Amino acid sequence: MTAQDSEISNGVDTALPGATGDDGVQPIIGTVDRWVARKPDDVAVIYGERQFTWREFRERIQRSAAAQVAAGIGPNDRIAFLDKNSIACLETTLAASLTGAANAVINFRLSPAEVAYIINDAKASIVIVGSEFVDVIAALRDELPTVTRVIVSGGPDDEYERWLANADAAFEAVPFDPDAAFLQLYTSGTTGHPKGAMLTHHSLGAHSAAAVAGFGFTDDSVNMVAMPLFHVGGSSWALAAMSVGAQTVIVRETIPAAILDEIVARAVTHAFFVPAVYGFLLADPQVAERDYSTVRCFG
Repeated sequence: MTAQDSEISNGVDTALPGATGDDGVQPIIGTVDRWVARKPDDVAVIYGERQFTWREFRERIQRSAAAQVAAGIGPNDRIAFLDKNSIACLETTLAASLTGAANAVINFRLSPAEVAYIINDAKASIVIVGSEFVDVIAALRDELPTVTRVIVSGGPDDEYERWLANADAAFEAVPFDPDAAFLQLYTSGTTGHPKGAMLTHHSLGAHSAAAVAGFGFTDDSVNMVAMPLFHVGGSSWALAAMSVGAQTVIVRETIPAAILDEIVARAVTHAFFVPAVYGFLLADPQVAERDYSTVRCFG
């Protein structure tokens, strides 16, 4: 491990044996760090027309974490994220694992009142919002007493990218706690208000191991993340495949023809869809005319 790799890992060499908590649980950032060490220049994430190597992806996570700390984010704090699928959401989640905070990812289909409830329940101090949802947060701004800053992601004035670019990559990482939550996802609230489910290094590490065994992810897999990252079926699916070095293809919106085309264009091997989406895919008029020979497993 080089000095540069050690700096990226904040002194925790998760690419080597022994970088664990007292009970053997690894930091979730090890999902990325071990592949920075082994294949730094291979493509880790594809989002739209942009591709990021493992080294580039890890640097962006590092800058996101440093920006969080500079903004006053620390252990047990919450960042709220409101947008469709994006690389920024995964980066924010993994960065929160370094700062001791958690990313509270919000269902973008909720009503403004429901969005406000979740932000206030999480006591989020920063909201990262996709450009197409800026008006939702702007209209709620006076109802969000804990929010000190709103950062717009995407669009012509991408504040999130400037936030990363201006961040000093050096910061003091919090001590690793395997039971610390770094991701907070909300239930649908069918029996009342939505409830925040706090996901930890321990729980998602165990889930990743089970998913890898069950779905057969390998380091040459190409994993499509098409289900929303505000749902465990999106975020955990992404982290599981990353844990073994698979390439991740992030799909922003559930558009059947576009998903089918992307499966072929990116030589996707793995994907997860809910039953309704399978129905939409099968209803596409040209579904049978494409070559899906790269596919190994659909969840």
